[in-house]
Amino acid sequence: MSLGGIGTGTFLAVDLALCVRVLPDAENAGRDLAIINIAGTLPQSLVPFVAPALLSVGGFPALYLTLAVLGLLGAAAILRVPEMGRENLVGRSAPITR
Repeated sequence: MSLGGIGTGTFLAVDLALCVRVLPDAENAGRDLAIINIAGTLPQSLVPFVAPALLSVGGFPALYLTLAVLGLLGAAAILRVPEMGRENLVGRSAPITR
């Protein structure tokens, strides 16, 4: 349990730091963090409704294949997030505007 807590705490701290680092401006930080919170919470709310439909259509293979595809799409979505110290690489990452 303690290892799981340490891992979860570390992930959440790094995730929040990354989210705050790429916010477009300081004036709307609260609104942007609320959107980030919704983006993190919404999937947890939708899965209990979508999973039974996927299980009835194709069983566990359909559920796990859908989750794998969504996981890969999520991984691809963060490719444009700039790496620390490498913000100025043209075309490889989104600019940091603050």
